[in-house]
Amino acid sequence: MTGKELPDTDNVVRHVGRSKFDEYGKVTRGAFYLNEGETALSVSWLEYFQVDTKDEQLVQVRQKIGRKLGRESRFAELNVGTTKECVNSQANQHKRTIAFSHDPTDKNPSHSIITGMPTRESSTSRIVAKLIADSVVAVHPAVVD
Repeated sequence: MTGKELPDTDNVVRHVGRSKFDEYGKVTRGAFYLNEGETALSVSWLEYFQVDTKDEQLVQVRQKIGRKLGRESRFAELNVGTTKECVNSQANQHKRTIAFSHDPTDKNPSHSIITGMPTRESSTSRIVAKLIADSVVAVHPAVVD
């Protein structure tokens, strides 16, 4: 069950495997396609953790994400408002609007979702996924030593 919409000023991270980066280290649109059976993209809401720094937020996400993190995987950071504006203004001609909502799980209280995503088979999936990839503001290591 989804909860409240995330504030536009806040940020989320999406766990991205090594294969979803190009040769220059840029996140590709492949990181933002829905998998079969999914209706929304999973992300973690950084500001859910009320700590002092982004590094501390990322420590919390790493502990709570509830899955094994690969040494070469990364977290792609998105600003909620910027990403919504980019996708919703550019994809509007395709009648596509995304939203970010809090959707906590038992393991990850910061778990959130991006709704309004087209299915992979949709003609707009490539456009929306590319717009989101272009909105990535930072990339962080998923595993730190």
